[in-house]
Amino acid sequence: MYCTTCGTQATEDAAFCSSCGTKLGVAPETATRRLPATLGRGAAELAPDLRASVEARRELGPDMEDQLIESFLVRLDERIAARIDEQVARHIPKRMSVGRAGGLHNLPEPALVVVGSLALAIPLLGAGGEFSAIPVMVAVVLINLFYFVFRHQ
Repeated sequence: MYCTTCGTQATEDAAFCSSCGTKLGVAPETATRRLPATLGRGAAELAPDLRASVEARRELGPDMEDQLIESFLVRLDERIAARIDEQVARHIPKRMSVGRAGGLHNLPEPALVVVGSLALAIPLLGAGGEFSAIPVMVAVVLINLFYFVFRHQ
């Protein structure tokens, strides 16, 4: 006979587990019903999977232990990922874009090109003086023209 709580093997006439002190002879269904009240939601959901893995380990022996542990960890990882996705979906509204609301990064791409080319022109105009005004502004116009003409190709 094995303890339903810790899995330690006990003698058939033992009333309590020598390892954890659990009363032996309690039907596994009773332990399963009682366990979720003491654990959080996630742990209570995984308890049957863990019990099944432990029981399979008892039946299959130590040769299959690594595969059983890996199988349990895969199920644990899937449940963790599902809960994280659920919590993220609950806290981020669907129509809200990733990033902050407002700001330059929410402008459409053509507006960013125009604003970016003008932002580059301002320091060039200041550094070049009065003789650089015409070449710099021609360059801004050409950049914007080429962008809008060739952007779909």
